[in-house]
Amino acid sequence: MVRKALWLLAILAILGGNLLLPPQHERQFGLQQSVPRSRADVLLDVLGEARTVMARMLWFKMDLLHEQLDRQGIPHEKQSDLLPLLRMITLLDHRLEDAYDIIVADLARGHGRHEEAREILEEGLGYNPRSVTLLQTKALMLFKEKRYEEVIPVVQAGLAATVDRVDILNMSRLGFRAEQRLGHPDQAEYYLRLMFSVVPGDPAAASLWKELRDVPPPPDVLYPGLR
Repeated sequence: MVRKALWLLAILAILGGNLLLPPQHERQFGLQQSVPRSRADVLLDVLGEARTVMARMLWFKMDLLHEQLDRQGIPHEKQSDLLPLLRMITLLDHRLEDAYDIIVADLARGHGRHEEAREILEEGLGYNPRSVTLLQTKALMLFKEKRYEEVIPVVQAGLAATVDRVDILNMSRLGFRAEQRLGHPDQAEYYLRLMFSVVPGDPAAASLWKELRDVPPPPDVLYPGLR
């Protein structure tokens, strides 16, 4: 039964290309539909809630294949066999943001297909607009393309979407570097202060402060709230 269902999914995915979840699925899970549905989407409706289960099954299969390729010594960016499987996972369940992130990294770094990577990333953000993982990936891509002004709003969106300390530090570092490249020292300092607010005395932030201001951070900045 599972084998037949997987064959059906494969045929429908080939027919449909870029498929989206049916409206009732998106209403149930609070997903935002960002592009019109194709006729093949209607065919996929027959899978119903099984789409989510199948996505998890394929994710497990992908993980096993990934481990096998690792053992064979194949670098992550060259594991192209995973891309069709990952794409099928995202077509089944748009909430699996990690699948989107892996596809984007593989397309951009492993295959140099940057335009496709951007399209997949925007699709993932269309369904997961508060995904810190995808927002950080977008900010990093923009930074590497030297589109520093565009980095800032993405960083701000990421910071607004998380309370995780590591996420805040990573986003703040990107914001700092972007503002530094733009020649905005005061705005860059804002991100360093934010880093100190979540990790008082953070040596990495202290080093960046000295790089920015040519002096070590004062004690009240290094340890916010210190009197």
